[in-house]
Amino acid sequence: MKKRTLILPILAAMTLAACGNKQQAAAPSVLDDGVLTVGLLDTEDRSCYSAKAEDGTAIYKGWEPDVFKLLDHFNEDVTVEYTMAQDREELLNLLDNGSIDVAAGAFTRLEAYDTQYAMSDDYGYGSIYLINSRNGYLDTLAAFEDGIIGVSALLPASDTASITGIDKVVQNAYSDMSLMASDISNEVINAGLCTESEMVEIMNSSDLRAAELRTTPQTALVFLMPKGQDYLQRWVNWAIDRHFYDMETGTDSTAEAASQGGN
Repeated sequence: MKKRTLILPILAAMTLAACGNKQQAAAPSVLDDGVLTVGLLDTEDRSCYSAKAEDGTAIYKGWEPDVFKLLDHFNEDVTVEYTMAQDREELLNLLDNGSIDVAAGAFTRLEAYDTQYAMSDDYGYGSIYLINSRNGYLDTLAAFEDGIIGVSALLPASDTASITGIDKVVQNAYSDMSLMASDISNEVINAGLCTESEMVEIMNSSDLRAAELRTTPQTALVFLMPKGQDYLQRWVNWAIDRHFYDMETGTDSTAEAASQGGN
């Protein structure tokens, strides 16, 4: 049974907007069928990761599923379903062909996405990790001046260019994290820079050390949706705001509502 609806100020705003813009026909809402299909990427980091429930079924945890759990709970007219993808290219293809309504794959806020999709508000940030074999406390490039640093091909050049000390090292690009780890262990390179999910991959298969890089901007993460889906975009942004509120106050809105007599 669906949970009870929270009366949202956002709904009044939606109604007023609809009444004041009758001359322009709105695009049919992807929520009209009562299902919101969210495409997820199993990143194995805090954005999204999968686990097994007691009955053996897959459950999804992390920032992204937590946001859509709130939307599912407080909108009695919509049930959220998930589709898993192997990579971001697959997620975008699913969004383009209408198989999913929202792409949640730790996408960074890029101008290229803005021209083709509607973007949500920021829901998190993309971390960069420093992999090395010296000790577990290095979180800057200061110790590797004049050294050779491996750089993941998944890291945007705009992010790596802003890292303090990047201009004082030689950069080697890597698309294979096992090769990067091997080269660090064998002292072919001094250290490596990679995404959080790649860091998890390296930590699971080597005895190297990792630290979240502190001297670099944190790139905003956003959800991608089809253009013209204003109703969906407002709901997603509301859920993001509520998620931040829950994190800041240490509350669980879904449990709170249930304890007050929700279904």
